Amino acid sequence: MPEPSSVERPAGVPFVLESETYSIPTLVLRDLDIDALDAFIARQVARAGKPFAQVPLAIDLSLLPERGELTDLPQIVGMLRGYGMIPVGVCGASEAQKQQARALELALMPAAGKAEKKGLLGRLFGG
Repeated sequence: MPEPSSVERPAGVPFVLESETYSIPTLVLRDLDIDALDAFIARQVARAGKPFAQVPLAIDLSLLPERGELTDLPQIVGMLRGYGMIPVGVCGASEAQKQQARALELALMPAAGKAEKKGLLGRLFGG
């Protein structure tokens, strides 16, 4: 059953495009070591299991040491999908990374504020 919305809709309008606020986990990359990232994700999934199935995920590239040098974004996205996560976008990307993200049909997301991390996924991703 769909959740009720606090927005009142005019009668007879079959569709409404709304701007809601959703909080999704963000994977912050601070290193370009793909093998270490794979080991990290494997540990998180082993620890939590099913909470990662079908989880939308943003990828923050802003803290990479050499942001223009990331050539493994397709591999990272594939790895995350292999673990059952759904990468939906990137933030903090250089122009070259934005091109890669567009080619992978990922959203280009604005840098998010550091909101308080809540729940299991926030704790698993370093909160």
